Amino acid sequence: DLAAEALQYLQQIQARRKVDPMVVGAVLPLTGRQSAVAYKTLRGLQLGLGVAGRSTTNIKLAVIDSEGNPDTARRGVERLVVEDSVVGIVGDLLSRTAETVSHKSEELGVPNISLSQRSGLTQIGSYIFRNALTSEAQVEELVRAAMDGQGLRRFAILYPNDPYGVEYANLFW
Repeated sequence: DLAAEALQYLQQIQARRKVDPMVVGAVLPLTGRQSAVAYKTLRGLQLGLGVAGRSTTNIKLAVIDSEGNPDTARRGVERLVVEDSVVGIVGDLLSRTAETVSHKSEELGVPNISLSQRSGLTQIGSYIFRNALTSEAQVEELVRAAMDGQGLRRFAILYPNDPYGVEYANLFW
């Protein structure tokens, strides 16, 4: 058991040294409830990198389906680094998997651009970046626009009784 674990560590160390600057990784929940958003995100990445459509590029996109599962996402990051030698990783969209992807990316020393609104991701380490507004930033801007732009001072909060709605109601309050 120890020999197998040591071999895995050696492979990870060697994989960190081997980076293909033309391969970008993506970790997205392509199956499950968020698959529609994930496929739109994937299409955007493909178009942005020039790997879809009529444009020709040498860039390759290695995609992992996180299935919305933190363990699957973690293993996916390992695979992208060890097998695909990615230069960086984009994703995940979901808060529950984005943190796992960020921690594993930081551990392996590969840049990660998170697409999640989860707060605190960028504090995980220097390899973690975000390309999404946090819930706090959205609510702060909404209140600023209502109060400064419209002069409103009294508000009522109507929200769905789910984790998303409760989070935004609490932030607004």
